[in-house]
Amino acid sequence: MLGPASKRQEEMLKSDADITIIGGAAGSGKSYVLNLIPLRYIHDPNFTGVCFRRTTKQLRGQGGIWQTAKNIYNQLPKNMRPTFRETDLTAIFPNGASIAYCHLEHEKNAVDHQGLQYTLELWDELTQFSFYQFEYLQSRLRSDADIPSRTVASCNPDPDSWVREFIDWWLDEDGYPDDSKRGKLRYYVRRDDNFIWASNPEDLKDYLDDDEEPLSVEFIAANIYDNPPCMKKNPGYLSFLKGLNKVEKARLLYGNWNVRPEGANYFKREDLIKAEKVPVNTVCCRAYDKAGTAPSDVNKYPDRTASIKMYRTPDNEFFIAGEFHHTFFDVRQPDVFGRFAYRPGKRDNIILNQAKHDGEHCPIIMPLDPGSAGVTEFQESAKKLAIHGFKVYKDPVPSMRSKLQRFMPFSAAVENGLVHIVEDTFTNKATLEAFYKELEAFDGTRSGKLRKDDWPDAVASAYNYLSNVRNVRIVCRNQTNTETLAKKILEKV
Repeated sequence: MLGPASKRQEEMLKSDADITIIGGAAGSGKSYVLNLIPLRYIHDPNFTGVCFRRTTKQLRGQGGIWQTAKNIYNQLPKNMRPTFRETDLTAIFPNGASIAYCHLEHEKNAVDHQGLQYTLELWDELTQFSFYQFEYLQSRLRSDADIPSRTVASCNPDPDSWVREFIDWWLDEDGYPDDSKRGKLRYYVRRDDNFIWASNPEDLKDYLDDDEEPLSVEFIAANIYDNPPCMKKNPGYLSFLKGLNKVEKARLLYGNWNVRPEGANYFKREDLIKAEKVPVNTVCCRAYDKAGTAPSDVNKYPDRTASIKMYRTPDNEFFIAGEFHHTFFDVRQPDVFGRFAYRPGKRDNIILNQAKHDGEHCPIIMPLDPGSAGVTEFQESAKKLAIHGFKVYKDPVPSMRSKLQRFMPFSAAVENGLVHIVEDTFTNKATLEAFYKELEAFDGTRSGKLRKDDWPDAVASAYNYLSNVRNVRIVCRNQTNTETLAKKILEKV
């Protein structure tokens, strides 16, 4: 008999939120539930559903979502069983209702659905898709069916995915699902690329037009314990999950969204030494990784200009600080300071504001990209700051080295306990968390749509510069006992 295997799966099936996100751990029966959900709507001949997987291989492969669908729908009574069309992976029910299974391997594949209409969109492993793909396909949610169009998505935890931030409210501080928020809806509207959330839709009315309503969202966490058939059929799978290393067990067995596999990156925040303040008698610099593109329909996720301040003591210990000027943020993400995506004019004005905030004693480190264009860009930036009395230096590490090569000296210093961080200088918690997450996600590859390397590049430049600069110690002597000019002056006092 078809139906939910647990109370949690029943909650997934009964959810009527505009966007329902389910799962968050391995073995919870996500693919099974996804294929049950269309059965709520196939009585309507105008129902059109679509299920997305990132690649065709994932769709058609052994145990994939298409095979799971056929196994489930073939258990229906004969008069309700669909015809399975293998050419385009579509299940067509006797009354005309249908659901197609499609890949979105490339970003541009989202546009393949332009002009189409869907009653229900299913996303298998949502964290593998970009937010652009998800957002664009939401515009296809309209149909002639008598039921409201909606979205249901499954996922496993991924701390670097946009989904992590999207479901943040339903998680506790450690990244585990917060059971006290189970079954509760949240509502949002988007304005100027920002999410505005509320627990009550009435609280969003000031942001809405008269004919507009906010979207409702529900996150329903589940794990293998919510899928008794899986544990019965595969008794060794639970033992396998329990036998994983600490990080993978937290992710796949208990659904933690904060932890990251060991060895996946070259930085761990736990290796930094927390400091209350920067000590005296240090040299400092502020380093930048510069970009000059603003988000657009063609490039929604451009690289950002990012900056960090760093100090070095005479004993060769390093201190990271934010100390950002109040204008150093992007209006599209106003709670995070120290990075933005603006065109050169506005970018350079913010850099100048920051330089005045830091003072003339703080050198500015800029990247020098290869080629004549890179030289020209560096020279122009240096001139704009020099006329105001600021000193600009190039990153001492050759730009032709890989990003990982440039980052590794800093990475080694962190691991060896030579780097401190003054967390209170990062304006707010959101800025500090964004800084940590970007460094933790860095794996040496270049920036992509979801994973950026702007702060890692800036940190590498700051560390590499300070590693080559000389500290000038302040020499303190007992002037009254030393044969100096000061002794004669002090004797007369």
